[in-house]
Amino acid sequence: MSDHDTVVESTCPTPPVADARPPPFDTAITDKPRRRPRPSKRFFKSRRGCYTCKRRRVKCTEGRPRCSGCTRLALTCEYPVPSNQPATPPFSKALVVRSTRADLEFDDLRFFHHFIIAARPWLPYGCDAVWHNIAANALEYEFLVYAMLGMAAQHLTVSTSGDYSLQALRHRVRAIRTLNASLSEPCGPCHAGGDARRAAIMILTFQTSYMEDGMMEFLSLLRGWMVISGAVSPAFEHSSFKDFTRDAYVESMRNRLVTPGVPSASTLDALDDFSASLKTLTPLCRSVSEVLYSAVLERIATQARTSLIEACLEIVPCFAMTNKLSDEEFRAFTDTQNCTAQVLFAHLLMLYWLLEDATLGPGAEPFAFPRAVLLAWVEKISEGLPSSYKQYMVWPLGMARVSRGLHGTPPGTQP
Repeated sequence: MSDHDTVVESTCPTPPVADARPPPFDTAITDKPRRRPRPSKRFFKSRRGCYTCKRRRVKCTEGRPRCSGCTRLALTCEYPVPSNQPATPPFSKALVVRSTRADLEFDDLRFFHHFIIAARPWLPYGCDAVWHNIAANALEYEFLVYAMLGMAAQHLTVSTSGDYSLQALRHRVRAIRTLNASLSEPCGPCHAGGDARRAAIMILTFQTSYMEDGMMEFLSLLRGWMVISGAVSPAFEHSSFKDFTRDAYVESMRNRLVTPGVPSASTLDALDDFSASLKTLTPLCRSVSEVLYSAVLERIATQARTSLIEACLEIVPCFAMTNKLSDEEFRAFTDTQNCTAQVLFAHLLMLYWLLEDATLGPGAEPFAFPRAVLLAWVEKISEGLPSSYKQYMVWPLGMARVSRGLHGTPPGTQP
């Protein structure tokens, strides 16, 4: 036995019988127990973390719309925009289904997909990337998910042979309820929260343009859209929707117009008939808003006789004219018992159809309203008027019949 072995035997206690292995060498020559090495944590550099975590030099959890660190410390959380943004929607993230949402059904997967590819708000044109980004982060906001599902279900009901109207109504009611609850609380410093609210009210407004009974709700939500866009924080200039302006709408529409702008003989005749019908209605306009509405419609009809394009670009913003009214004026103008205002709006709808049909060309998709819904609104206005007002609906109803004859559009369908 060597000297080394002798030292070991003389300094180590006798091991237990159950463990006949000799103790480690390093414990044999020192009385101080060695600390067990702690398992190291494997950290990976966050290449897609938020700016705040990068400045703080801490690992970012990369949570969207806000990472855990920024949420815990109430800091502003902003992510860099990828330079190689994919042209296709980010389905890998957007289509994640949370199993905890027991109230979502299998059809909702189809609705979510349909919203991204076909049912998202289309004005102004060329803003698909904005909606793809909104959809990718929608699962963080319950009201936005419901709004998207409701819009898609309504769009499928109008544009296909399927009937998803019950699902559309159910999701719409939930979206409005949860959005109202969200609006009762501060938005916070995160841009994504404000954009989610703007997106939801925009989607709910566009959905009414696909609802045959949604005319008055369309006007109310259009006004609400304006109020919310100016009220939610953060500031609108930092929003993803900052380019969604009146000029952007008009210019995006201009690129779709194919007509040289000179009206045909039949269009000129229709414009003359419109002016004659509006002239008989003018003596009934008593309030300031009614007189203004009538004057704007006549000005657009006059402009259309020389330039269809400019008249068409001018009439679309006219749907938001009621946004400029006071609350009292708005309630009076949109009251269903205000027959004069109802007839004026019917004239606006059919003048819009006339100009759109003349400028877009045959077979083109409409700017805003499915033709079947637009015609249904005009017919519902006529049905709700007393007999003394029926004479003022001759031109709008006549144009509605012409539209159905030209496009073969039965009620409840879209060409």
